[in-house]
Amino acid sequence: MINPKTPTAYAEDFNAVETVEAVDPYTVHIHYKYPNAKALQSWGIWMLPKHLLEAAVRAGKLRESPQNRTEPIGTGPYRFEEWRPGEKVVLTANPDYFEGKPYISRVVYRIIPSSATTFLELKAKGVDGAQLTALQFKRQTEYPAFRKAYNKYRYAADVYVYLGMNLRDPRFADRRVRQAFAHAINKRELIEGVRLGLAREATGPYKPGTWQYNPNVHQYPYDPAKARALLAEAGWTATSADGVLTKNGVPFKFDLLLAQGSDEGRKVAEIIQASLKDIGVQVDIRVIEWAALLKEYIKKRNFETVILAWGITPDPDQYDIWHSSKTKPDELNRIGYANPEVDKLLEEGRSTCVEADRKKYYDRLQEVLADDQPIVFLYFRDGLPVVSSRVRGIVPAPIGINYNFNEWYVPRNLQRYSPG
Repeated sequence: MINPKTPTAYAEDFNAVETVEAVDPYTVHIHYKYPNAKALQSWGIWMLPKHLLEAAVRAGKLRESPQNRTEPIGTGPYRFEEWRPGEKVVLTANPDYFEGKPYISRVVYRIIPSSATTFLELKAKGVDGAQLTALQFKRQTEYPAFRKAYNKYRYAADVYVYLGMNLRDPRFADRRVRQAFAHAINKRELIEGVRLGLAREATGPYKPGTWQYNPNVHQYPYDPAKARALLAEAGWTATSADGVLTKNGVPFKFDLLLAQGSDEGRKVAEIIQASLKDIGVQVDIRVIEWAALLKEYIKKRNFETVILAWGITPDPDQYDIWHSSKTKPDELNRIGYANPEVDKLLEEGRSTCVEADRKKYYDRLQEVLADDQPIVFLYFRDGLPVVSSRVRGIVPAPIGINYNFNEWYVPRNLQRYSPG
């Protein structure tokens, strides 16, 4: 993980390790150079088999290693069997899993790029589980046959949607422009229009209701007049013939990128496009296939603005996302954000295990991020999974339903597939 030739954004968790000692076959002692609050969480990681990866790391060809695609080996409840790109991934139960062999012997993840096609498969009982869109969850599944065939679940997911701006672009490097965009976008309209109310407004990178969340940060209520005033302060005062603001004769126009196949992303982009048009900014939407978006645009920092989502962890440490040292191509500070106070807060927040002390650092972190608006935080979406009613053992929790997947089972009289 910490080898410079390993293309990963997650080496930082292990750079702090001083020594690792295998005491006996079941005990490992790990000593850190300094206190690290995220230490325990960071070791909940997949195994990286040295005998399969060492040569590839030394050659700088880790991405080409069979371990990454055709021959992965791990220690989880399921073993890899097959991967047909663009079609499916097949897993089989691991009899050596430490909690025992899972009850469901075979899992097939089908690759279906369209949520509409996935929904058709659900209605035809061609799949046993999927994530629903808000429209499907609230309006298109409320009929007896669907309720009989599937169980629907809803929980506050650890995912927020945001408008990202490339801060290397001098237009977006001006904080007043970012604040103007925050005032121009009506988050309630987004939540009601895109998520049908199945989301919560985001004021920063922490989920409402968690201990690290700070509700007392600067807010950006929908206020187009305030947005126009902030843009004027930033020098965007003249107007072109087509009604677009200009500065030094250059119109305020840019591309907004989003991933192909995301109906939610498309709706978000269209609402943002209309909202910014109202304040004199022209937005052109570009839809790009996900792998190309990530490889050719996000990693290369070859974008102006983008609609993306971040998943967060239970621990509040977000060093890899916001620290100014994390702006390399394979790292996660993709927008190029740099703030010395934020760097210091991130360093201090991870250096103590006392929750009350950490709370002070992360409360202040949220205040600075709210003022800076390095991205426009939009909303935390609800997770809306649906699973066949044949499946038992599902115990909903605040974290969702998948945490005990190895304990799910199907009673023998309801099984549809043979063990083979």
